[in-house]
Amino acid sequence: MIVAYAQGMAVLAAASDKYAYTLDLEAVARIWRGGCIIRAELLEDIRTAYRNQPGAAESATGAGVIEQR
Repeated sequence: MIVAYAQGMAVLAAASDKYAYTLDLEAVARIWRGGCIIRAELLEDIRTAYRNQPGAAESATGAGVIEQR
């Protein structure tokens, strides 16, 4: 599950960079958690990781997220 979220966030980050979308990945994680079928506590950890390290593509798979799981 962690890998799937990490891959999705990496794709969004790459598209944001390539097309200058300026996506706020913390907000993406918050929105996914609040209103989607993939709602999961893990998304709160991912959101927190992006809040603490904005723009860090590896945030979704960072040690802090994985250690908590």
